[in-house]
Amino acid sequence: MGRWRDIDKLLARPRNIISPGISNKFVQCTLQTSFFFQEEEGLGSEARSPLFDGESVLKIWNLNKFGGVVGVFNCQGAGWDPKVRKFRGYPQFYKPVSDSVHPNNIEWDQKKETSHMGEAEEYAVHLNQANKLFLTTPKSSPTQITIQPSSFEIFSFIPIKNISHRNLKFAPVGLVNMFNSGGTIVEVEHDGDSARVRVKGKRSFLAYSSGRPLRGMVDGDDVGFDWSDDGSLEMEVDWEEDKGGMSEVCFVY
Repeated sequence: MGRWRDIDKLLARPRNIISPGISNKFVQCTLQTSFFFQEEEGLGSEARSPLFDGESVLKIWNLNKFGGVVGVFNCQGAGWDPKVRKFRGYPQFYKPVSDSVHPNNIEWDQKKETSHMGEAEEYAVHLNQANKLFLTTPKSSPTQITIQPSSFEIFSFIPIKNISHRNLKFAPVGLVNMFNSGGTIVEVEHDGDSARVRVKGKRSFLAYSSGRPLRGMVDGDDVGFDWSDDGSLEMEVDWEEDKGGMSEVCFVY
């Protein structure tokens, strides 16, 4: 018989569930509620565990102030062996695995302040590893994905907002060099025909914008930006030590 184990209790030993080549930092920083996986007992249990069944992914979710995150991991065929205190690999179980991801995978109502995001009519979706940006709705079909051995993908779901009388759509993704890019966003304001986003960190800031802005600014100074027909709006942000790494990104339409 199998037994269910609470993954929260394994976070002190995250190597129990993470394959070589997969960073455990994302799992450590994003689990805030109880997640479970089934572990079989007895000789040869590796072959009966979901992490060795040749078809299951490890899927976790979390919330931040302005969106939600779903992480999908292929942990098939590798794990920490407490007896020899090292990773063990089982090449016969290394294979791509497929699954699907949907906004409903996130339990938006776990926090009162985030429950309204679960009622959004449309979301911008960013894939961290593939660096893809697209739109989806709660009524859309789930996004299908195949994860290669010892690899992962991180989906960020950000509710779309209309920010002007021209029905222009905008959604801040955050600093995409970070796994939880939305966690870098401190504040978002929509004021007439402009959008202001305060972020903490540096490098590439990404947002979804259905139209091209007239101007892009960082801390009041005009800076260059890249906008694509698919709605990708990117801008580089520097770390200002005297401001504690905080920057105000502004787009005017």
